[in-house]
Amino acid sequence: MELIVTVTGVKPMVEREFTKQDGTKTVIKSKEIQLSTGLDQLVAEANDALAEQLERFQPSANTMYAAQLALTVQESRKADQGGRLFTSIRLKRLVEFIKDKPF
Repeated sequence: MELIVTVTGVKPMVEREFTKQDGTKTVIKSKEIQLSTGLDQLVAEANDALAEQLERFQPSANTMYAAQLALTVQESRKADQGGRLFTSIRLKRLVEFIKDKPF
């Protein structure tokens, strides 16, 4: 999915350990980017190389971006949530679309 968005927030990059289905462990770098379409707000996660590229990213309030997103439905594995379904939003690409134009 592609959306034209503004960036309303950027969280610092974090590293977390992840256990794959085969039992091996790996470290994932991730960065949360808060986006707005003007009507809807969403939080997308950039991982690994893209998270590193966005580490020094400073969004401009007057810039619109084209965001390529991947949405997947997952089931939580926490017993106290009873297998609750949720949608995971992953940021695949973010490029300037219109710079410094008033809305």
